[in-house]
Amino acid sequence: MDEQAREDFRSYVTARSPALLRTAYLLTGNRADAEDLLQTALAKTYLSWDRIREREASTATCVGSWSRRPRSGVGAGSTSTRRRGFPSSPAGT
Repeated sequence: MDEQAREDFRSYVTARSPALLRTAYLLTGNRADAEDLLQTALAKTYLSWDRIREREASTATCVGSWSRRPRSGVGAGSTSTRRRGFPSSPAGT
């Protein structure tokens, strides 16, 4: 990876990390696991950065990989979601 690509990746991480961390937190339910998930996703993204053609596509690569993988205990119908106090249906229904 050349210096320009490294700088582009650094800029991407600076700009997108807060939103990606929020998404990871929503998927994991706690900050430590969210940070681990984000670090893993960004490391994989870095390794593929030369193949990623547009910055918009890089967001889909990171976040899309999380959303396509089944996660134990994550989902609207899971018991762990209900235990954490999240409603199983929208309010007022």
